[in-house]
Amino acid sequence: MDDAVTLPDSNGVEDPAARVAFFWGPPSLHWQVSGANPYAGLLAQALAAHRVRVEALPATSLRFVWRFPRPYDVIHMNWLPLLYEHPNPLRAAFRLFGFAFLLLLARLRGFRLVWTMHNVVPHEQLRRSHGELARRIVTTLAHGVICHCEHARTVLARRFGRRWGAYVIPHGSFADAYPSQATRAEARRAFDIPDDAFVYGFFGNIRAYKGVERLIEEFGALEGGELRLLIAGALHPNYHGPLSDQTIEDPRVIAHLRHVADEEVQLVMAAVDVLVLPFLDTLTSGSAILALGHGTPVVAPRHGCLEELLGSHAAGLTYDAADPDALRAALLDARAIDLAAARAAARKLDAALGWDAIARQTLAVYGLQTEA
Repeated sequence: MDDAVTLPDSNGVEDPAARVAFFWGPPSLHWQVSGANPYAGLLAQALAAHRVRVEALPATSLRFVWRFPRPYDVIHMNWLPLLYEHPNPLRAAFRLFGFAFLLLLARLRGFRLVWTMHNVVPHEQLRRSHGELARRIVTTLAHGVICHCEHARTVLARRFGRRWGAYVIPHGSFADAYPSQATRAEARRAFDIPDDAFVYGFFGNIRAYKGVERLIEEFGALEGGELRLLIAGALHPNYHGPLSDQTIEDPRVIAHLRHVADEEVQLVMAAVDVLVLPFLDTLTSGSAILALGHGTPVVAPRHGCLEELLGSHAAGLTYDAADPDALRAALLDARAIDLAAARAAARKLDAALGWDAIARQTLAVYGLQTEA
């Protein structure tokens, strides 16, 4: 993205029925330009149809809660760590205290507080105790907590004691967020993959919890010169695993360890037969949603929301993550599935994740009336 480009920080609603402070960062509303995760922008776009003005704020401060008149009706939090973390232990303690105080003040001043629990705790965090305490503060003070599946709502109740005001709203489709015109043939030419190869794929930022190293190991144990594994995604800044400095010796593994531009996503999805997400731990997965929108079958563990998303459908395979042999067995089983039927099932499943319905459900969490 050109540093000279200044992106608007809102979804453009001029005469709003309600105003939402959305903690995800301004570039997120304009993913087409910024390359950001499209989730926030798609939700803001859907809410705009209901005259809700969403302003994306850097996730670093709640100090606006002091302002008069009140600048927002709703504070919608997503990723929390930047609101309370700091490398210095003393400053981190003050920031966590300030976070709790400002949330309490916001509630007393009449802001409606909402948190979407995209993950249970941060995958990378400076202090685990602060992450736990911050979530207890939010789950105590928030008027509503959005979970992406029933399993997440159960975890919310068990882990943080929050049993009221918990709403299950699915993760919305990414089908319209990226181009999807690439053919299988041109996609495979782009990666120098033979037309007759069976291709497993992995897509997304590479982080410790995603289990990419194990996928490479299990794939390496499979026999077949016609097999390929395409890994597409940049190493996350907090990733310090073996892929940082290790050469992958298996010539059947095609590794593009870099940022994948939006227009290239379609090439990855068209080139692979199945997308494999060998997560060691997760709650939700944007990569799984992205694959469904491209009609790409998914192989994933029965972790978090993935079992509810995929388990009762023909859009892929799920496996028991506790079984050390299950991933390899799932890789073998994937070669036997009816790919045409799985692709059709993936698109059908994705079609049920429309943003207008999600926006209407989100309005209810905001305490706003929805049109019939």
